Amino acid sequence: MNEYVVLYILSPDEDEVYYLRKNKPKVELIHNKLVGFGGKIEKTDKSKFQALKREIKEELDLDTDEFSRIDYRGYFSEEGFGKVYVYLGYLDYKLDEGHIKGEGEAKYYPIDYYKKNKTDFAKDDPIFLEELFTTDNLIEYDFR
Repeated sequence: MNEYVVLYILSPDEDEVYYLRKNKPKVELIHNKLVGFGGKIEKTDKSKFQALKREIKEELDLDTDEFSRIDYRGYFSEEGFGKVYVYLGYLDYKLDEGHIKGEGEAKYYPIDYYKKNKTDFAKDDPIFLEELFTTDNLIEYDFR
């Protein structure tokens, strides 16, 4: 099973989330959907957090030490995709919106956007996003 890391980034006032409308790779589950930032854990990554650091540098050209805080929040598993380790990141400033290195378009959305716009997300994402943004619980979902 493939393993991935994903970081959801909150705005400084924590009422918006910085999402990527993914257009690469063309994985049906997430193509043209709103997702967090991250990617596959590589064999050369010494830890999940190292994989996250690498992915955030590649996609956003940010170092993780620029975040005031990054919290590990758990995982979910998707049929035909793999296991995804979820992190929540806090920045003291807003990132630029727009095109991200051939990955897609990044933009801030209201923190509860997933509630009324479920088709903008992968099928099961609104389930764990509700827990991610409204509780401090560890996420543990198996959607297989």
